[in-house]
Amino acid sequence: MLLNGDLGTGKTCFTQGVLQGLDSSEFARSPTFVLKIQYSGRINIQHIDLYRLNAESEIIELDLEEDFNEENITIIEWANKIKYPYPEKNITVNFNYTGENSREINIVSTGIENNKIIKKIKSLLNNN
Repeated sequence: MLLNGDLGTGKTCFTQGVLQGLDSSEFARSPTFVLKIQYSGRINIQHIDLYRLNAESEIIELDLEEDFNEENITIIEWANKIKYPYPEKNITVNFNYTGENSREINIVSTGIENNKIIKKIKSLLNNN
């Protein structure tokens, strides 16, 4: 899951919602200074923050390929900051300010499995 948006738009808060949805008792915190945090839930969650990185070579040092597998959900904040060959099938979430206390969230998915997940999320949101 690739999260993009300015500071304070809700990327880490969104990650907290993912943790809760996966029955994790842990609290998401911004991994800006540690770069990578692992949480447990029904499935392991890798939470990565690229804010402080400036080059693709620095991302390569994080060895992200090991995190992109069926045993993890990998959430990357500031994913669009640096060009990197992310997996072809992913969910991209873009956060934008629309006012002082409001945000717009745009979710784009690639891959049939991810499209099914997005449809399910939309139906749950429309029922509430």
